[in-house]
Amino acid sequence: MAVIVQNDLGTVEDADSYVSEQYFRDYAIKSGIDYPSNADISSMLVNAIDYEDNLHTYKGSKLNGRDQTTRFPSTDIYDCTVNHPFEITGVPVEMKSAQCEYAIIFEEQGTLQPNGNINGSVKRTKEKVDVIEEEVEYTGSGQNGSVISYPIADNKIPKSFICNSGSDNELVQY
Repeated sequence: MAVIVQNDLGTVEDADSYVSEQYFRDYAIKSGIDYPSNADISSMLVNAIDYEDNLHTYKGSKLNGRDQTTRFPSTDIYDCTVNHPFEITGVPVEMKSAQCEYAIIFEEQGTLQPNGNINGSVKRTKEKVDVIEEEVEYTGSGQNGSVISYPIADNKIPKSFICNSGSDNELVQY
């Protein structure tokens, strides 16, 4: 399965990535990682963009509204690192870099979600041997809607892209 890469106009139907497999391979090699040719890079990229696009409430709106399957390109996104902020058009390179970093993390950990006890105590553990099943219930604040912070990837996304509302997910340092 190959990924469907979104273009800078947001007009690619069913797009599920900001970058191609080759873009990712080049990015990974620059980072000192060389994935084997049989690596499921498309799965890594699709999981990464799903996580990235839903991680925050981003400013602006999708360029093509509900018809656009990716969060970017967007309207009203500005580069605020310069003296005179300017509107960013297309898919920002920062979002491409973040997707690549999340994909690398996904490959290394097999997930981009908490899979352990973050801040609570284990209240109850249930295991079932036949048709293997496992369930863990936490007390306190453990897995209370928080997501893990992956600084190397999270910091690729400029703060100026993110709404500063209370609706953003709380990131838990992992």
